[in-house]
Amino acid sequence: MMSIQKAIMMHQNGTDVSDTTATQANVLSGKYFYNSSGSKVAGTMANKTGTTTGWCGYETCTVQPHPADSSQGLVTVPNTYNVPGYYDKTSSVTANLANLNASNIKKGIVVGRNGGNSSNSIVGTFSGFTATPKSGSWTAPSDTLMNAKSFTIGFKPRMFLIFADGNTRTTSGSKYYMVQSFSALTASNDNEYRRLQFLYKNGTYAQCGRSTQGFSSDGNTVTGTATNIYYKSGVTYVWYCWGD
Repeated sequence: MMSIQKAIMMHQNGTDVSDTTATQANVLSGKYFYNSSGSKVAGTMANKTGTTTGWCGYETCTVQPHPADSSQGLVTVPNTYNVPGYYDKTSSVTANLANLNASNIKKGIVVGRNGGNSSNSIVGTFSGFTATPKSGSWTAPSDTLMNAKSFTIGFKPRMFLIFADGNTRTTSGSKYYMVQSFSALTASNDNEYRRLQFLYKNGTYAQCGRSTQGFSSDGNTVTGTATNIYYKSGVTYVWYCWGD
């Protein structure tokens, strides 16, 4: 037997909606539906048709060999950012992939769309390292801040090493100078640790010592970034570098 409530609703609306289960989040924004009480309600679901939406970062995106095709990788993009909405074939979702850049991919290899270009794929540029190390030397004409001297290399090295050809442990006032080697460091003098700046390795410039400064490269030259460490006047500095 039809309930009184259902009979009333059918009389008012002409359609029985008492068993409606849709909610506002289930219906597109700008569209309407009648809830189980017979009230007209507006939907709130975002329409993602034709849009590009970020779903996750490298922290949660996974990349693994494709189980059915060894020539491909399988990328899983979870909706970590929790962006609900209606998506169709014109919608796109994005994710960040750590270390996926041209310099990490063999030169000429296309990652992404087959036969693609720079707008829809990544084309590798890595061509290997320079086999023969490059080296040089320079004698400081005066006390020179590290960030005021550049060494012309001709490429961005994977490793850069520089040291003083002689013992430069003597300080002058409050100036810090580069020291000769690890053997010249003494635990009793903290300043000695701070004066050794020398290393660039694997794409990230670093230093050996307690200063937070090191070296930078523009792809042609290498320049110290230290603003409080000096090359000592009259001392010859020798540098070596590897890779491009």
